[in-house]
Amino acid sequence: MKVGLLGFTTTNLGDDLQGIAASLNLPHVDRLIDREHLADAKFDEPHFTIMQSWFTRQWIRPPSASIDPYYFAFCVGRPKMAWGLWPRHLRRHAPIGARDLETIRRLAGMGVESFWSGCLTLRIGSFLKPVPAEEREGVYFVDLHPDAERFVPEALRERAVRISNEVPPALMADPLARMARVAALSDRLARAEVVVTRRLHTALPCVGFGTPVALFISEIAHDSNINRFAGFEDFVPIRYYGRGVDPKPVDWDRLGGVVIPDELNARWARLGADVAARVGPVDEPRAARLHRRDVVVLANPGLGIETGRVAIDLGMTKVERVPLDWTATTITVELEGYASFERARFPILVQGFKQKPWIEVATVAEAIARQRVSAA
Repeated sequence: MKVGLLGFTTTNLGDDLQGIAASLNLPHVDRLIDREHLADAKFDEPHFTIMQSWFTRQWIRPPSASIDPYYFAFCVGRPKMAWGLWPRHLRRHAPIGARDLETIRRLAGMGVESFWSGCLTLRIGSFLKPVPAEEREGVYFVDLHPDAERFVPEALRERAVRISNEVPPALMADPLARMARVAALSDRLARAEVVVTRRLHTALPCVGFGTPVALFISEIAHDSNINRFAGFEDFVPIRYYGRGVDPKPVDWDRLGGVVIPDELNARWARLGADVAARVGPVDEPRAARLHRRDVVVLANPGLGIETGRVAIDLGMTKVERVPLDWTATTITVELEGYASFERARFPILVQGFKQKPWIEVATVAEAIARQRVSAA
């Protein structure tokens, strides 16, 4: 069966990390599907798609018949989703795996059966090799508001590297580059000593990585979105502040060792079984890192020796990559991606110097597999 994966055009790389988390649970991916235009999707055949992440802009029309949805880690971003055609659609595909407890409450108000699945980003660490405590290094503040830094010990503030999950403007329209960037950022956090953030999808993967993490959330700044954290407070160190109230103190010496509830572990096991039954099992060994870089050699399909163009057709868009080398027989290109990208069936296209039609020469999975055989 064809498999789709949600792709994003937002300003937050946390969305793209949720896409990577979903892909790790899939044996292959045939195309990206723009989350903001699900109702307009039209494919030759239905694509099985894990419907994870926060839904708020798509509140009138549900996904088209081209999408065969599997609802897991689904978040109802706005109560107005109950006004359109979504309730009937969700009832048809129930039970719905809800990312947070507030979503369960909102779905119940629509008459939709659901269960708490948690977020798929909690599971990313189970697809990677664990990092020994003695190899951890660095303190990272990820989009932590300056007002919240006063709640962090001075010794950590002095060592902190401040990074952001905001999407650089140059990457906004390139889903693959976005995913590669957040994968690289996540690798730093997976090896960190401590992470402090206001981002839910920085904190949850850190829990899965075994990285000590704390969240400081401004109740004033996040009033409309604070429900997204419902349920995670029971096992993730989340602290709310604002309105003249300081947060509950954090035990900085005991941040690590967060235990994910058995309920969520059981739901993830069911997800794996359901996906395996529908589209096949995931049988890959644990990766060393989330970010990956492959240099692949493609066959030149008779386009001459002058350097032309190379693109990857992601489905929701086509992104170009500059060839490293172009000869009469081969085209060499670097593919920057993420763990599980080696299973992606995105077509790689080439075009001659004189703007000839695009020609498909391989899929990403085929090109990377050939390099593995060649290296062996």
